[in-house]
Amino acid sequence: MDGKWMHGDRNMSNDENDDREYWNGLAITVGAAAALCAVLLLCGCSTIRDVVDEYRDWRDSQTNAPAVPPGVPDAPPATPGTPTQPDTPAADEADYSAFTWAYGGFNGSRAALDKPRIASLRMNGMSGLSYRWAGPNLSAWGLSHTDAAALACLFVRRADGSWVGGKFDWISSSRTTRDFKNLGGYNGWTLAGIPNPCRAAFVIVSADGRRRSNVITADWRR
Repeated sequence: MDGKWMHGDRNMSNDENDDREYWNGLAITVGAAAALCAVLLLCGCSTIRDVVDEYRDWRDSQTNAPAVPPGVPDAPPATPGTPTQPDTPAADEADYSAFTWAYGGFNGSRAALDKPRIASLRMNGMSGLSYRWAGPNLSAWGLSHTDAAALACLFVRRADGSWVGGKFDWISSSRTTRDFKNLGGYNGWTLAGIPNPCRAAFVIVSADGRRRSNVITADWRR
């Protein structure tokens, strides 16, 4: 009888040891898995937070960006009946109102500064002149690139400082040179009494005399 119970006690002790080892192993496994999950979760959350923060920054930059820089007032509306300013600032190198329209059979004294812009006048003796477009060309007046329907006008400064001149040729956007063949008598053109060298001014005027480019100047040695 006693031997049987002793044998049964040994069996129960072995079972308890096995159970204890099982549960200890399970606890260690679960703990390690939980630790790993925690690490992954923290890393994942950090990465997700970074992405969300970057998205919010981008969204705010798109939705909250001011349309006009701070401190810059809105442009006032144009007053009815008054002309709006040209897109490019005026750059007259001589006083247009001081020009005397004596030659060429045309008076453009009432022309208003408009969009076409020219620059870099070069006077090539009595051969002619050249210039370049420095902004809008004659397409601003509805003229095609080769449509010579605007007026090339030249003025020279007398010894007393006054300006005299007028129309001397037709011109288009495609032409950035003009010769001086018409300065020898064309509708009154003459250079008699003009100092040599002198100051010369060039401007392009619309055929109806209402609009003009800016004025450019250069010294002219003939």
